[in-house]
Amino acid sequence: LWLKDIKRIIPPGRLLEIGSALGYFLEAARRRGWEVYGVELSLGGVEYCRERYGIDAFCGEIGEACLPSEYFDCIATFHTLEHVYDPMEVLAECRRILKPAGLLVLEIPYLRCEEGQEEPVLQDIPMHLNFFSASTFRTILERTGFAVVEIQEGEHLQVHARKIPGGSHISDACRAVSVYDGLLRTGEGLFRKDLFLESLRIFNVMSELYDGDLTVKNNIAALLWELGEREKALEIIRWVLEKDFRYWDGLVNLIHMESETGRSDLSEWYVGMHTREYPSSRWTELLKEIAFKVQGRCAASAE
Repeated sequence: LWLKDIKRIIPPGRLLEIGSALGYFLEAARRRGWEVYGVELSLGGVEYCRERYGIDAFCGEIGEACLPSEYFDCIATFHTLEHVYDPMEVLAECRRILKPAGLLVLEIPYLRCEEGQEEPVLQDIPMHLNFFSASTFRTILERTGFAVVEIQEGEHLQVHARKIPGGSHISDACRAVSVYDGLLRTGEGLFRKDLFLESLRIFNVMSELYDGDLTVKNNIAALLWELGEREKALEIIRWVLEKDFRYWDGLVNLIHMESETGRSDLSEWYVGMHTREYPSSRWTELLKEIAFKVQGRCAASAE
């Protein structure tokens, strides 16, 4: 049911589950076309997920996983936030690693009885560290940069929320997400058809509405590169990575740009930052692999 609801809102892409347990949900999502990744505190759960399904999962807290910025299209977490010490910190990290307008899917127990009645959820003390009502949880989401799409108050609280794009000049959060999503799909669709000038016009409009948005700036840089304005493109990419060196699409873009210039020094500093900050991160290793392959193609073409 969750996967049907998610598909109703966004198409398959990259999905992260926080509290992935034995990997059942991730495997079901992968069968439906998602690229999946898990974070789980239980080492046994992580090992089962890896060995049984071959799905990559990190053992530890979400903040320790060193995930790249604006990487995931969807983050799902079921009956997890009530167990963490700081749910707002977890939600802030979710916002960082979600793409703009990305989807956050949650299920949690909640306070739902009328005043004077017994609250069954309070019987879970001390296993549960946090207790939410529907209204307080909505407020928490809004304060951490999410627009609530829907909240269903059944046996458990089921929530769909979308990340509000940064720097939006649109006051209505849900409308800001909807406009962003529509413009992004239109701009990227034109890009894929090699209609670069038309696509650039769309992203320039988005840049005014969502000032400082890394995805918009990254797309503008890619378009300028295709149009031959390479110095300007590199200047924008550097600006993006100075804002956040963990921004994955910008890093990969820079690596591919340098392959076309015959240089190999442009991305070294940023990959080096990853190596210093996250020496054992799988994302650092993946960046090195991408850089190595691109440099190999560079050397082959030079010969």
